[in-house]
Amino acid sequence: MVALKRWATERQLQDLLCELVRIPSISGSAAERDFPKAVVGLLSEMPYFREHPELLRSHPAEDGRELVTALVRGKRPTSRTVVLLSHFDVVEIDCYGEWQEHAFHAEELTRLFYDRPEALPDEVRADVESGNWLFGRGVMDMKCGLAVHMSMLERAADGEFDGNVLLLAVPDEEVNSVGMRAAVPVLTAMAEELGLEYALVLNAEAMHRPAEDDSIRYLEKGSIGKALPGYLCYGRETHVAQPFEGLNGNYMAAEITRELELDASFCEEVDGYLAPPPTNLIQSSLMTSYSVTIPYRAVAMFNLLMLEKTVDELVAPLLGVAERAARRIEERFAERVKRFASIGGADRPDFKVNVLRYEELLDIANRTFGEAQVKLAVAAAAEQLPPGADDRQAAAAAVDAIALLCKHLAPMIVLFFAPPYYPPISSRHDPFVNGLADRLSEYAKDRHGMELKSNSHHGAMLDLSYVGSEEAAASVRQLAANMPLWGERYSIPFEAMEKFKVPVMNLGPFGKDAHKWTERLNRDHAFGKLPDIAAYCLKVVFEGAYGEK
Repeated sequence: MVALKRWATERQLQDLLCELVRIPSISGSAAERDFPKAVVGLLSEMPYFREHPELLRSHPAEDGRELVTALVRGKRPTSRTVVLLSHFDVVEIDCYGEWQEHAFHAEELTRLFYDRPEALPDEVRADVESGNWLFGRGVMDMKCGLAVHMSMLERAADGEFDGNVLLLAVPDEEVNSVGMRAAVPVLTAMAEELGLEYALVLNAEAMHRPAEDDSIRYLEKGSIGKALPGYLCYGRETHVAQPFEGLNGNYMAAEITRELELDASFCEEVDGYLAPPPTNLIQSSLMTSYSVTIPYRAVAMFNLLMLEKTVDELVAPLLGVAERAARRIEERFAERVKRFASIGGADRPDFKVNVLRYEELLDIANRTFGEAQVKLAVAAAAEQLPPGADDRQAAAAAVDAIALLCKHLAPMIVLFFAPPYYPPISSRHDPFVNGLADRLSEYAKDRHGMELKSNSHHGAMLDLSYVGSEEAAASVRQLAANMPLWGERYSIPFEAMEKFKVPVMNLGPFGKDAHKWTERLNRDHAFGKLPDIAAYCLKVVFEGAYGEK
């Protein structure tokens, strides 16, 4: 007897999505921790998992949050397996303002927007009035992807595919990718335990809005990478009444930002895709209380996106930024001293701003004070962090603690890396992925009259970064050596990634305004075309798979 499908029709898929959206799984929240129970609860109602409960599992990540795996074996024996990847955390809802209480009730919010079009931007109003868009936090980023993947799992359980389908739903994609970093060793262990051979990792992150034509839809063969370079700016302390006796760390950080912000020399271009330039994400004083001492210690951190570069290739140009800023600080300070002296102020001697990598600073500290004292200083700084301090704050505090020991090097700028790090990945050279992309584009055109265009990279960071590639471990030495607290608060499973070299693709819904209060999902594509194309994708991957061991 064929089981009755719960997620087969467009209406059923929308209802499933709305049920998932109603769980307010903001990154780091209690609801995010509870979300896996809801997914397991829904999947456990499938007859397949009643018969095979051992194939539906929750797995702990390093911080106690959980990821979910659910494996449905194909109708014929095979090792060939597709991993369906999605994340279930969402970003905050403060931006919704008066609509906050409705942000997780997609159909209700959509109706409210329809009733008050005058409160919406013109473009958003036009989409509301079309009736083809669903609003709410997480509808596109990315609970629609999870809903579609759950429907693929149901179809697999109904015997639709000749291969194995493994659903992977993870937490924390929006912050540190704790879930996906924990998932890689889980997947490698499952492959060995269950005799699986991974043929493809298929992500379902929503595509970014096409710039040239709203009618075009995209599939992507990889994910852009990200580093978070930081600069500790350590000047010289002095009373504010004698500013030329010291050097302001906030000013030093400002010169770093002036040098690196939107610097197009860091932009990579691959297959017509141009990575955005770096931009400042964090800039603050490291002084913990107000006083009339100038803020002589500060930090600046930058979002730096890569398409193919490794950390090894980034260190030299990032040091160049610090060197240019250091020379500008020296020159500008000398000019200000000269001007001050010209109106009767005292002259001051010149100084030199030192530029170091974190690993150089740490080596000097260890040789000068001993490793034990350095570790005590870092531990003491960690104890002073406010409750709930994140990895960025912890990294900055560690560098600051070591710099305080080495104050004889001041003034100085210290380059380091803070979490998270996303290795760039792309299967654009993989013949299997290229052939699959061509087949999907042809199918979308013939079946749906839709242009499905291939891109080498998704326009934002994805958990696909932690699927192994030939280049995945290339940056580990420089990254580990220059990231404070590496291996203690943060690490990347490079060893497991070496065993998890699998082609990747992103095929997701179409939406607009991710992370905004106007986040919305195109219904026709999400609940009609996308599930059909995703199912066809699985069938193509599994062609000839039976008989494999």
